[in-house]
Amino acid sequence: MHIASAFYGEMVAETTRKSIEKEKQGYHTPVKQPDFIFKQFIEALTADNGKHRTLTYYADLFCYSPKYLSRIVKQISGKNALTLIHENAIEHIIPELRHSNKSIKEISVDFEFPNVSFFAQYVKKYLGMTPTEYRNSSQEKK
Repeated sequence: MHIASAFYGEMVAETTRKSIEKEKQGYHTPVKQPDFIFKQFIEALTADNGKHRTLTYYADLFCYSPKYLSRIVKQISGKNALTLIHENAIEHIIPELRHSNKSIKEISVDFEFPNVSFFAQYVKKYLGMTPTEYRNSSQEKK
């Protein structure tokens, strides 16, 4: 399991655990809408495998405004929704660069980047090096 996926799973599990504890103590409170929205977002994000990297995509998926979804995610997780989206994408890109025999171009196509140049810029922004540099550095560590 990827680090980000584990992190998201822990957040959903914590929200669920709190609800179960309250119910055991005799409190029957319905799931709060922000918790439900956050859970939907995390589940969609995890299932997406890093292919969609815009807040608008996820907001449209659930018929919320990007601003509303962002506010809910920040309220529940303490992180910006876009930060979680990019962390998720990078968590899926890293193993492809490290362990795949695919070319950089093939990986960029798999992740639905418009072109290799944009993919390289994206990876460099979040990993501090180009996909080729990252791939070479991870192979040197083996």
